[in-house]
Amino acid sequence: MISDIRRWLGPVQLTFTGGEALLNRDTIELVSFSSSLGLFTELLTHGFWENQTRIESLALARPSRVTISFDGLGETHDLVRGRAGFVEKTENTIQTLKRIRKEQQIDMIIRLKTVIMRQNLDDVCNVAWFAQEQDLEVFYQPIEQNYNTPEDPLWFRHSETWPTDAKKAVEVVKELQELKRQGLPIVNSSAQLDVMIPYFLNPQASRIAVQSHNAHEKQQLCSALTNLQIQANGDVTVCTSQPAIGNIRSGRIREIWSDRPHWWESGCCLKRRSIHR
Repeated sequence: MISDIRRWLGPVQLTFTGGEALLNRDTIELVSFSSSLGLFTELLTHGFWENQTRIESLALARPSRVTISFDGLGETHDLVRGRAGFVEKTENTIQTLKRIRKEQQIDMIIRLKTVIMRQNLDDVCNVAWFAQEQDLEVFYQPIEQNYNTPEDPLWFRHSETWPTDAKKAVEVVKELQELKRQGLPIVNSSAQLDVMIPYFLNPQASRIAVQSHNAHEKQQLCSALTNLQIQANGDVTVCTSQPAIGNIRSGRIREIWSDRPHWWESGCCLKRRSIHR
């Protein structure tokens, strides 16, 4: 499938994610193969690894980017992750990646991904300073409904992670905008930061767009036009609200894509009302 992607689309981005992608025994081999074909290969990880040999092997597979979930410094990260010592192991992973990158002169981006939520509002901006000190970059996302849970338009009303102090959340985003202007390694576009402000003030209005990670786009497009995801069992999906469109065990990826339903013409979730009264 990876070879087919390369021949079909050229040197596009291929991202390995989960869950925790490194729990799959074959992931590092797949990353290495993808990188060898010239694809921009990214892997997402929680970084919670006691044995750093797996992280060393990952770095030697030469991914273009490794993105690490990083919710805050010290106890904040442990609190969000629900386990003592989590931040220590995550920071060990960061240092291992940095060491291999330097020793092997690998052109590898190390990115932190920080989700803005109730528990880390006081620490969100500190992550940007940490990234600068450690020669990393950071990408921020606003908290959204957990993946693989029944769709709930009012999830934030009973969520333990939604910021109850909307004003404070907005102030944090505005501070991130200022830090970006100052040159800190915040890789969000200005538009991506801008749309977080109305979202925290009124999450219902842009819920679907935020879940699709395209709320910053001037024109909202159905994900079935642009998104291609292959699940661990081979199922191919293009929209989280729709069933699989095929399986790579029984079909070629290009044909599966070409034959997909045209949901954008009718029944697209973007056309549904996102505001429930």
